[in-house]
Amino acid sequence: MLMDPADHGSPTLKLQVMMKFAEVQPAPMGPLLIHCGGPASGAVCGVSQDWVYNLTALGYDVWGISQRGISGSEPSMKCSHAKLPATGKDRYDISDFSDCPCAHADGTPLVSDRLVNIDPANETQVRNLLQHMKENGERCFNWDKMQFNASNGKVYNFWEWSGTQMLANDIDTMRQAIGAEKLSILGFSYGTMVGAVYASTFPEYASRVTLNGNVDPVVSKLGWATGAAAGMQQAFAKLLFDCENSEACPLSDPESEFYEILDELNSEEGMTALTANGDKFRLNSGLLIGTLADILNSNSADQWRFVLDKLALLSPRNGNQSQRTLGVEFVLNRACHVLGEPTWYVYGTCIGAGQIAEDDIDENGGTRAGSDSFIEMNAVFGQDAPGRWTLEDVVRGWRGVQREYGAVGSTAYLAQMSALYSRPQVPTPVAPMGSPSVPVLVIGNLYDPPTSYRWSQEMHHSFPSGSMMTWQGVGHCMPTGGSGSAEQKEGAMACTDEMRSFFLSGELPQNGHTCRGFSSIFQGIGEA
Repeated sequence: MLMDPADHGSPTLKLQVMMKFAEVQPAPMGPLLIHCGGPASGAVCGVSQDWVYNLTALGYDVWGISQRGISGSEPSMKCSHAKLPATGKDRYDISDFSDCPCAHADGTPLVSDRLVNIDPANETQVRNLLQHMKENGERCFNWDKMQFNASNGKVYNFWEWSGTQMLANDIDTMRQAIGAEKLSILGFSYGTMVGAVYASTFPEYASRVTLNGNVDPVVSKLGWATGAAAGMQQAFAKLLFDCENSEACPLSDPESEFYEILDELNSEEGMTALTANGDKFRLNSGLLIGTLADILNSNSADQWRFVLDKLALLSPRNGNQSQRTLGVEFVLNRACHVLGEPTWYVYGTCIGAGQIAEDDIDENGGTRAGSDSFIEMNAVFGQDAPGRWTLEDVVRGWRGVQREYGAVGSTAYLAQMSALYSRPQVPTPVAPMGSPSVPVLVIGNLYDPPTSYRWSQEMHHSFPSGSMMTWQGVGHCMPTGGSGSAEQKEGAMACTDEMRSFFLSGELPQNGHTCRGFSSIFQGIGEA
């Protein structure tokens, strides 16, 4: 692919593309792109999703693409410099674990998609986070690996050519290369943005488009951050509501106990666990909230109940101190690790993937739980979203989010906004998402932590000739083909059947259709 589609003298890039062919050739339904989101998901994810829907049997050539800088494409956005220092020093910094220019500057708290290793109500800590994240953006932007000299004499900074609008152009280049008149799209999470931008840029080539777990169709840094705050607050509210209304809940007074935990984390004594040297290591509220929010991305009611079990361990009303320490250790072990080593325990400092710009890979080649670097997300969203913000602008916004959504919402706001507000590159905004002619099926999940239900409503408004379908579930996106916990399969399968019917016949479900069958994360174990 050309870095600049309009300039044949620009550098070329390598993108991985994979396709699973229809059972009948030539494919009677044409090509169907599956984008699993991220933006870190790649070509393999798209093709591997086919078994859920058996789309090749419906007559589609199913394919996936690894967008620029991501998962199988060249160059890679990620660092590859992770290392474990020798023990014995009095103090360890981020630079002890990576010398990559995109690693965060020493002193930057751990930050990821929904997590910030600070007290999100402490303005001094908030300002420290924002100042350090600004420094990181400047360091990463000037990384020599991302500077390309072209035959036309121009110098291209890769970060300025890596957004979603470029991906839409790359997708259409693929469509033309295979001679397809039109293509269909199934997008999850950020993949909804990919599908919506393609359908908005090339409406005449978009066939049947389904968007599941939608991003905000009106792209802005502030919109992403405040929407993330709203989505996460709704997820925690659902968690505590279901707990309060079930005799199986491990908390006697869920809402009160949750805020008692946050108060104790922020108290003078705090909550601690012991390092290998026997020193007390403190857990803070931003790390707890973000770690639990990551688990709430799951569509499994079992995982949501697991979060409540961890809160019960941490509750000040739990008189067993050893159990409370186990709760602290769980959060620290999930968030603070490099190359499989718990950095808080071995080195006395919380260093994780979000600081070294490199995923922590396990022995099976998968990403360890809670250890995505999110460098790709920050780079792509920073390129897509217009707007320039000062540190004081972000602080003013944080105060408003703090008032409206409290510690839960402000944790999400800071995780998003700190990474986006001051990136040096000039944005290349995506085409305004929407088309009066493309019939898009939008699927919204009522209690989706990363992508709020309101965003799905707004996405449908952008494609008025389509339909919106609601799934009454929990977790991120509607689960595919009835996956997730048994309590949710009835509603999820009903939605999946409607979606498959749309891909087969082009007939949309009734606008406003709701797939029922799930009311509580305790459904099926005593009471709904």
